[in-house]
Amino acid sequence: MKKIAFILTAITLTQALSTQAAPKQTLSAQAPSSDYAWRYEPEKFVLEQELEAVSDPTRIRAGAGERFAVMDAVHTGELMEVIGIIGDWYVVCLKTGVVGVVSKGDVRVTKISGSYIEEDERAAADNGSASADFQESLMFSLVNASRAEHGLTPYEWDGELNAIARLKAEDIANSENISHVSEKYGTPFKMLKSMYAPYKSASENIVAGESAYYAHAAMMSKPQNRANILARYDKMGVGVAKSELHGEVIVQMFVRD
Repeated sequence: MKKIAFILTAITLTQALSTQAAPKQTLSAQAPSSDYAWRYEPEKFVLEQELEAVSDPTRIRAGAGERFAVMDAVHTGELMEVIGIIGDWYVVCLKTGVVGVVSKGDVRVTKISGSYIEEDERAAADNGSASADFQESLMFSLVNASRAEHGLTPYEWDGELNAIARLKAEDIANSENISHVSEKYGTPFKMLKSMYAPYKSASENIVAGESAYYAHAAMMSKPQNRANILARYDKMGVGVAKSELHGEVIVQMFVRD
């Protein structure tokens, strides 16, 4: 897997307030197509649910490593269910009922969180060219998986908040600088005051890179971004926009009612 360089904002803005201003704009966004019901495996929340063999043969081993004996083998195009992850290896169940371990390099993901990945989106997920809707839904899933791993309740999907976050991402994509303060909309709190319902506290994460997968990993490695992801907010909106200058711009907005 190639390494991607990211540009992350060094600060995360947080503001606690209560505003009674009526929303001046009505925005909407569709919720993710899947129900995002996470399957819990021992000490691991598994995003990937189904794999397709890309090597012929794809060897199924008795453990996570080349030193383990080959138990079985499948051919290119054959599918298998994911039941766990061990480092760079998937624990899988074959159609025959055999349970073993396969290298991530020998398979590709065909199903995540209950939704099949279309051919173009499967290829695009790693290079940042997937649709904004797909990237936003994937980021929403990744964040809630991380929260579940830490014993936290998942964020609620809010179409209006998601639409506001996308407006912010599109604004950054068309700007020279990556900033929490927009010349067009002002601070994220000003945006929320004019476009969203009253709230108690809010914060924002911004990352620029290539895809939701790498962006989430980058933010979880930054204390301030990680703190927002694992904070006790109620809702999160995710906005994604592609920029020739910055790459994939991803904005996360968090709100506590």
